[in-house]
Amino acid sequence: MAGAPDARTALERRLRKLLLAIPDVHEGEQVFGDRDRSTASFVDATQMANFVGQNSLAIRLSRRKISGMRGELKADERVDLRRSGGDWIGVRFDNDKDVQFAAELCSAAAAVYRPVGRPARLPPTGADLKRRQRFH
Repeated sequence: MAGAPDARTALERRLRKLLLAIPDVHEGEQVFGDRDRSTASFVDATQMANFVGQNSLAIRLSRRKISGMRGELKADERVDLRRSGGDWIGVRFDNDKDVQFAAELCSAAAAVYRPVGRPARLPPTGADLKRRQRFH
């Protein structure tokens, strides 16, 4: 299909715009994730989401939140629950409805990492970023 890559790029651009509209979400250089990508979404200096390949987003939702939403997430074919029971899920998006769904999950994730009573820290840079990247 000749037009498919452009459509995927447009979906990713829409999702990136929605992510940056979530309070306290900032874009920065990723700590870990798809090495073909350089940026990720952060809340309070914690990497919360990053694009993986085409039409897929890794979201750090937290073990507690995933556990609370497990039935709903497991029933949704767009969601990839990791077997390890970790903090991350994968979400595939192929249309505007999927993009909105992914953005809603990112908003829930942002609420998990958003600080209370102080401003959110910005994404790591410089030596702090390099130190974090070494461990991932």
